[in-house]
Amino acid sequence: MRNFFINNMHFRIIMSLLSVLALMFFCVVRLCEVSSSSYETAGISNGYTIEIKEGRGNFYDCNGERITGEKDIYYVVFLPCDEAILRFAVETEGDEREDGLKTLRSKRPVLVKREKKISGIGIYSFKSTERYSEDLGLEHIIGYLDGEGNGVSGLEKSYNRIIKADSNTELFFETSALGDFLLGAQPQVKKSYPKGDVYLTIDKKIQKICNDAAKSVKMGAVVVTEISSGKIRGMVSKPGFNVNNLKAYVNDSNSPFLNRALSAYSVGSVFKPLIATAMLETSNHSYTFNCTGYTDILGIRFFCNNRNGHGNMDLNTAIINSCNTYFYNAAASVNPKSLIEISTVLGFGKKVKLADDLNAVAGSFTTLAELEKSKANVANFAIGQGNIALSPLVMTNLYSAIANEGYYFSPQIIEGYSQNGEYYETEKESKRIVFSKQTADILKQYLINAVELGTGKNAKTNGFGVGGKTATAQTGRYINNKEILNAWFCGFFPSDNPKYVVIVFVEQASSGSENSAPIFKKIAEEINNLK
Repeated sequence: MRNFFINNMHFRIIMSLLSVLALMFFCVVRLCEVSSSSYETAGISNGYTIEIKEGRGNFYDCNGERITGEKDIYYVVFLPCDEAILRFAVETEGDEREDGLKTLRSKRPVLVKREKKISGIGIYSFKSTERYSEDLGLEHIIGYLDGEGNGVSGLEKSYNRIIKADSNTELFFETSALGDFLLGAQPQVKKSYPKGDVYLTIDKKIQKICNDAAKSVKMGAVVVTEISSGKIRGMVSKPGFNVNNLKAYVNDSNSPFLNRALSAYSVGSVFKPLIATAMLETSNHSYTFNCTGYTDILGIRFFCNNRNGHGNMDLNTAIINSCNTYFYNAAASVNPKSLIEISTVLGFGKKVKLADDLNAVAGSFTTLAELEKSKANVANFAIGQGNIALSPLVMTNLYSAIANEGYYFSPQIIEGYSQNGEYYETEKESKRIVFSKQTADILKQYLINAVELGTGKNAKTNGFGVGGKTATAQTGRYINNKEILNAWFCGFFPSDNPKYVVIVFVEQASSGSENSAPIFKKIAEEINNLK
């Protein structure tokens, strides 16, 4: 009996020890499971990261004013808690509210962009800047970004490597082991910083003047360059587009994504001063012609803009009245090589590079062989028609040279850029001599006369003089059996000491005098008022 009791007690002790060991084993296993689960939730992620695509470098104007990122905004994070969900419903509407509430109810935070800070339980506001805000008409030049924050157009693309940050800004919100957001804790901010910024020749004040003056233009462009440097102070293409809503413009028949300031068009009579420079340089400036309203060349009748004729014309009065027949015949008296040589120095028929992937197109231009082949080609060349299509930007070269003693500087839009704390200035352009100072001075006066006495009178300003030339260019294209015309005014101001060249181009217009000259006047007067 005693042995049985002893054996039974030993058995109980052993079973108890086995039970304790089993329980300890179970606890260890369970602890490992919990630890593993906790590590997956809190250790590996231990919270929730929200990326904000900001931190990209900015564009500045020539006075150090921001062109991008000048407006403060807030990125507001709503965490999935009752208070934040209720506030979100109040602060939003439409699809934003519907989609956001679905996300919040699935226990995920929502990020929205607002102009003002929003505060509350489960709400965090991160201050940043709006990339594109002020309407300056620079969308064709600055460009836009893709969904990943990379530049895909304009200078955003050209300088993407320099102004793009290595990573996006991150907001890290801690969570509990069970994945619940810690409402009282501020997020950890890992801010991204750009490598550099880009500085443009654009003057924001002049740019705004150009953009406002061109608001009535359905399709066209404005370019303002500084004569003493070739620096572009303003450039607008119409129609424009909203970079924050690109889809709305994809099917627009007016081609809003086309930069008309850098595209090529028939130029018409604004080209006539080139013929005049060749005449003055080759001592043909004394040439006269009696305009009867037309002239016959190789059996083809070429008409003047005044079918009744202008009468006896010299170079000055021909420019004042934009007499076609005078220039038909005057151009024939000039060696074609001289015409092509001057055109070549002016960059006509060549693309103008402003930055990588940002160029004014070469367009088309009559060759020496074509001029030598036919007098009819010379006649068309004389009035900027035929195989001539040039950009508004490249036309600044001719008028800058006239206003600047016979030389010009190629157009520039980049002052320089900074990278990793160092500033790199763009290499300055050397001047390009086209013709003599005497020729420039004579022709400058003739263009002043064209505004004071002739076809450019609608460009005449108050308080200071200007010079310039109108054009109503035929395109050879028709809508409803009516030919499409392009209107131009190319000019400079102030006439006594020219500072700026302004090119105004209006597509599908009536005339340069009616459509373009008044815009030039408005721009010149408002820029002059700035000084």
